[in-house]
Amino acid sequence: MMGILDGKVAVITGGTSGIGARTAELFAREGATTVIAGRRAAEGKAEAAKLGPKAEFVRADVSVEADVAALITGAVERHGQLDCLMNCAGEGGSPGGIASVDLDRLQRTLAIHLGGAVAGMKYAAPVMAARRSGSIINVASIGGHIAGWTFLDYSAAKAAIIQLTRCTAAGLGQHGPGRRRRNPGRRTPRRLGGGLHRHRPGPAPLRQPTLTAPPTGALPKAGRTPAGHGCCAHVRPGTTHRARRPAVASSASR
Repeated sequence: MMGILDGKVAVITGGTSGIGARTAELFAREGATTVIAGRRAAEGKAEAAKLGPKAEFVRADVSVEADVAALITGAVERHGQLDCLMNCAGEGGSPGGIASVDLDRLQRTLAIHLGGAVAGMKYAAPVMAARRSGSIINVASIGGHIAGWTFLDYSAAKAAIIQLTRCTAAGLGQHGPGRRRRNPGRRTPRRLGGGLHRHRPGPAPLRQPTLTAPPTGALPKAGRTPAGHGCCAHVRPGTTHRARRPAVASSASR
């Protein structure tokens, strides 16, 4: 049975665990050639082996531009195209307020979240623009909108990704590739310490992840994530970008 992503090639950074790993599973199940990128080779190779022959792992540290360049160019050379880039690599930041912030740690958090997303788009966008086709998904966080939800440096990095996505969308809209921003909410990843926000309302009921295939040339139909916090920026060639709520991918853990 054909999947809705048959013939597509996707690169997912941070694909060895969490949202990235779950997205890789979904993409592979729907037929995409899925390139999983991350720093942990053992976990990445195991994940790729589990997903089957159309999945592969490439070790890459998104805070190192040369690694990201090799990741994107290598995927294009091996598979002939790039249809989707999902910037999902991240880490949790540091506890404490502004008076105790560790500036070296802050720079590291920004390098992974913001710098990694910038590097990925820098090398993916020209490939997609040349074909006038493609999608870039930047995983943000509800912490980028709401103060106090996550650690200070993590929240600042995610807020920067939100604005980065808007600015990139405005600049690339004429070339075709779409930029989307995902804002997971009501979820505490392992990298944020597990039970950090146990006092907050629990997640919405879990459900099987789905992909919705929009008609050719059309935008995805507006939708909501299970937690109700998802939103995205999508660009059609030659039009002004505008915010929409996505129905492209909804995941049980978001």
